Amino acid sequence: MDFIGVIKECWAQSVSGPPMQVLAMKLRVIKHALRQWSKSAFGDIFEAVRCAEREVMAAETLYDLDPTGQLHSELHHARARLQHALTVEEGFWRQKARVKWLKDGDRKFKFFHALVAERKRRTVIHRIRGPDGEWIEEEAQIGTAAVSFFQELFTAESVFPPNYVLEVVPSLVTTQDNLMLTEVTSIEDVKTIVFSMDEESAAAPDRFTGKFFTFIWEVIAEDMHRVVVSF
Repeated sequence: MDFIGVIKECWAQSVSGPPMQVLAMKLRVIKHALRQWSKSAFGDIFEAVRCAEREVMAAETLYDLDPTGQLHSELHHARARLQHALTVEEGFWRQKARVKWLKDGDRKFKFFHALVAERKRRTVIHRIRGPDGEWIEEEAQIGTAAVSFFQELFTAESVFPPNYVLEVVPSLVTTQDNLMLTEVTSIEDVKTIVFSMDEESAAAPDRFTGKFFTFIWEVIAEDMHRVVVSF
């Protein structure tokens, strides 16, 4: 089964719940399925590079000892396989690092690896300042402090302004503007926004990039539209 076939099969599964929950669950299923498909379709891409390099070295040795047309052809094919393996590996690191300014063919693998490691390090909260102004660095204490902060934030009683304050606020939204703002968003409007996303950036920790959503748009269009109109 190819990439789009995996997507269609996962997306066709019945999921119940609010539109946003349905979308999130389907994307979670797809993420797991694509990991399995990637292992099956590509295998160990790093081992593939090492294997291709050994094949090129062996082919070069044989050709140096006996420069025949047949061995030259085998060397050419071995180099082509190595080129393909390197391209796949570069794509892996480029996607992980999400770097847009490098040109195709810039195989700065050490740079890619360092950037991915730094990105991962920066997504971890190493310390926070507690209510007393002191720094909290222990992982368990950071979690406890964060939970406590948001519990107080979202359970505090709201203080709304008296009605007379609202009465003197001028109305700046016309009836026509209000109709436009409350109009149900069309599926074409949603498509326009999705296709305007940065292809190489991921808007959430699920790592799905803009290119992913545009590539499978015909599969996910209805669910994406339901999510938007549900707000």
